[in-house]
Amino acid sequence: MKIDSYRMWHIINKALAVAIVAMEHQHEYQSWSDLSDMKLLLEDRLEDDLDLAMYMRAARISALGTFD
Repeated sequence: MKIDSYRMWHIINKALAVAIVAMEHQHEYQSWSDLSDMKLLLEDRLEDDLDLAMYMRAARISALGTFD
């Protein structure tokens, strides 16, 4: 599948943000796992991608009731 449309990136970024927030709060989360690599990749992208930062904020508010 070719990811060339804004809509596809929008969906992927939303899913990634929700996945990261969910895995951060799992008891079995390990800082050395592949999930940690995903989180680091996302955090690197957050600096340059305002849309992704907004998705992360929305995911945290939805899951936790707070954005902090």
